[in-house]
Amino acid sequence: MGRGTLETKASPAPRVFTHPRPASHASIQTGAGRHPKSVEAFYQLSLLGMVVFGYASLAASGYLGPISLIICGAAILVRFLMAVGVLPLGLSGTGLMIGCLISLLFFMVDAPLVTRHLPVAAVHLGLALAGVRLISARNDRDTFHVQIVALVSLVLGGIVGPGPVFFLCMGGFTLAAVA
Repeated sequence: MGRGTLETKASPAPRVFTHPRPASHASIQTGAGRHPKSVEAFYQLSLLGMVVFGYASLAASGYLGPISLIICGAAILVRFLMAVGVLPLGLSGTGLMIGCLISLLFFMVDAPLVTRHLPVAAVHLGLALAGVRLISARNDRDTFHVQIVALVSLVLGGIVGPGPVFFLCMGGFTLAAVA
C-alpha cells in the first residue's frame, strides 16, 4: 500500500447468540417426533410403574379409605389406557380445568357430608388432584410432576405403614425409575 493510505483490516463480524426458535406445540408434547414410538411407550409404562408402586405403598399402609382407593385406582387405570395407546395422551386445558373443578366440588361435599373430618377430606382432595395431574400429563414438565407425586406417595406409604410391602414397593419403584 502506498504512502498516506490508511490500511484497515476488516474485523470479523461479532458473534450473535440467538436462542433456538420455540418449538411448536406439537413437538413439546411427549413423544411427538422426539423419540421413536417404542421408546416413548416404554417411558410411559415406566412412569406408570412408578405411580403404581408409589400408590401401592400408600394403599398397603391401611390408611386410605374406599374413596381414596377408587379415585387413585381410576386415575391409574385411565393412565394405563393412555400408555398403551387406547386413549390419547393427556387432557386438553379445558379437560384439566374441569377435572380440577370436579375435585374441588367433591371436596366441598366430602368435608361436611361424607367424611365429616377436614384432614381426611383434604387427603381425598390431594389424591383427586394428583389423579387429575396423572391423567393430564403430556410434556416433560408434567411427567416430572407425576414422578414427584409418585415419590411422595412412596415416602408417605413408608412413613405411615412401613413393612415388607413397603420394601417390595420401594424395589419396584426403583426398578421402574431406573428403566
